[in-house]
Amino acid sequence: MEKKSIAIITAGFTPVPAVNGGAVEKLTTILVEQNEYEDLYDIDVYTIYDPKIDSFSYKSTTIVKIKISRIERFIEKNINRLMRLLKINNNFVRYRRKAYKEFEKRIRRHSYDYILFENSREMIPMILKADINNTKLYLHLHNNSSSPSLNKSIDLCAANNMAGVIGVSKYIKNDFIAISGIRPSKVRVLYNCVDSSMSENIKERVDSLRKSLYIDNRDFVFLYVGRINYEKGVHVLAKAFSQINTPFTKLIICGGTWENEFKDNRYLKTVKKLLGKNLKKTLFVGHIQQTEIMDYYNLCNAVVIPSIVQEAFGMVMLEASLMGKPCIATKSGGMTEILSNKNAVWLDINKGLSEKISHAMNKMTKDYTPYKAMGERALAEVSNRKEFFDDGYLDRLAEIITS
Repeated sequence: MEKKSIAIITAGFTPVPAVNGGAVEKLTTILVEQNEYEDLYDIDVYTIYDPKIDSFSYKSTTIVKIKISRIERFIEKNINRLMRLLKINNNFVRYRRKAYKEFEKRIRRHSYDYILFENSREMIPMILKADINNTKLYLHLHNNSSSPSLNKSIDLCAANNMAGVIGVSKYIKNDFIAISGIRPSKVRVLYNCVDSSMSENIKERVDSLRKSLYIDNRDFVFLYVGRINYEKGVHVLAKAFSQINTPFTKLIICGGTWENEFKDNRYLKTVKKLLGKNLKKTLFVGHIQQTEIMDYYNLCNAVVIPSIVQEAFGMVMLEASLMGKPCIATKSGGMTEILSNKNAVWLDINKGLSEKISHAMNKMTKDYTPYKAMGERALAEVSNRKEFFDDGYLDRLAEIITS
């Protein structure tokens, strides 16, 4: 039987394969790599170019590299700056225009059976202008539709033209249905997943990391993983940790201020100021590659997830649970689909959040035993959820788009 063909249209922030990280890009890379073994589809992946992806070659996938020059980036940056000054709620993204032109050229030579928009909803109106015949279109949503920064008309366009919409959680599914009015049966859930071998614990490697960070064996270590920005609530965590007076307590903050970049911007300066005297007990380690992040999870005693917006899913909670670490987390979006109330410290997003986080952190440092058991229960709970692991991720997608 002739293989079906898929065009995967990425958002163009970071490249596929995921040489520069990116949660969505990592998941797309999983699809590509699993397809190499199963050989189910001929795949074209439209992605932003980076010289590091030149070393990758696939037999069943063509990486369509969209190159943006420095001059184009300069023009894009200044056009967007002008649009913000004029209070125009739109973005000029050169990648989208060039990706569409490349798509148009390729569609003239051969048609696709499926087009998968990987969190690239803004590309939908453009692709619909092309001669796509009977191609089935699917929007794979990794963030919510109720965000004020998103163009609701694009979601309405998707509701009218997609063969189906795929959400990374039930929360995202219900959110899209509420915004777009789409028929619920057209929206399916495909949970984000982690590497099933991620829980590997190599003591020597963790001991080496502990030594390099000057963390004493007596230290109680809290860990934050994610972007350092307002929505993720890092300022709330900083205020909470500033109130911790327990000796031998450390906070590690893993993440960049934008994607994998780490810059001392205005928000980061605010975070550091809020830490007060505990700034010297806080370690900012920048963006950590996925191959190394497991060592930080193994090193810590607990993970704090202080998001003040609704999370689409909650990869950090899933990763922490897979490592058997207890989580202090806000009741945010899809995160509540990962763990029950018995297996995490859940906090409401409302006034006094930093005090509630501080209270939970203090309780942990004084008596860790019940929280250690909580982490063990979390590990047992997620280990029984096959939909959270990368094994069979391509098959789960295939079942959705062919049903």
